[in-house]
Amino acid sequence: MGGEKPKKSKRSSAPKAKSAASPKPASTKPSMATWVRRQVFRPVPLMVSAVIVTAIVLAPYLPWLIPQLENRPEYQFDMADLEITPPHRWVPRTILDEVLEKEGLPETVSLLDEDLCRRVATAWERHPWIEQVKSVRITRDRTLRADLAYRVPVAFVEVPNGLYPIDSHGVLLPPVDFSMSDANRLPHLRGVQTQPAGAAGTAWGDPVVEAAAELAALLAPEQNLETYWHRYGLTAILAPQNLSQPVREEALVFEILTRDGSRIIWGRPPGFDSLEQPPREKLARLELLHSLGKLNSADGPQWIDIRYFEDISLEPMQRRVLR
Repeated sequence: MGGEKPKKSKRSSAPKAKSAASPKPASTKPSMATWVRRQVFRPVPLMVSAVIVTAIVLAPYLPWLIPQLENRPEYQFDMADLEITPPHRWVPRTILDEVLEKEGLPETVSLLDEDLCRRVATAWERHPWIEQVKSVRITRDRTLRADLAYRVPVAFVEVPNGLYPIDSHGVLLPPVDFSMSDANRLPHLRGVQTQPAGAAGTAWGDPVVEAAAELAALLAPEQNLETYWHRYGLTAILAPQNLSQPVREEALVFEILTRDGSRIIWGRPPGFDSLEQPPREKLARLELLHSLGKLNSADGPQWIDIRYFEDISLEPMQRRVLR
């Protein structure tokens, strides 16, 4: 009963034959040459390369290809038109011409010259009348302007070979710029035992001259002799004699000579008189003596000491000399 179960077919125990190996697919990675070509031959790299090559080729010719703006007429400036701070009455009117000629500055310059302002400032600094070059600048209206501070004469130094003008710092000014009539327009300093150490525009090189210049500026403020100098009948500042070396300003004692031969013992120069009456008090004492008729007395020359705090010392010059 029942049918026989079908027999399972026996699988062949013989190993199956392997299929033939299929070939490997070719690599899709581009070669180095292909990669380089793809990177180089693109719009942006090609444009950059073209610009670089063009620049290299044209570099020697760029000065001729680029417009030379500094040579254009609108940027040229005539140095004779240089604007400067108006000089005071002592400075020669030809000072601009002197600077241009002495320093060899060209008649025409370019306002686009980056070194122009420095060169002009250096040229002015070398002139003996110039105390300071505050600025040199190009203005909006294409003008060159120099802001200058001028030296101001305060006295003449009397030496055997003539008169030398100095400013308030004892700097020598050009003697050729002063006339004979100018000799009576400033205080005089007598008894200086040295000569100028250098040319005009440099310091005299003597502390006595430097200290006396400060005193002269005090006695003739703004070069006005009428305030004190002429009012009190003063004729000269007398430098100290027989000084020890080296000279110290705080040890200097100045005298002032009046027109009748009286000698006013002024004392130490301004700034070094801490043990004496201050300058304003000394000037007040001169005013008092003037009002009393003692500076140029009918009784003859006087020896007048205004230095000390107690009182003023007056003594006939003749009696002083006989001691």
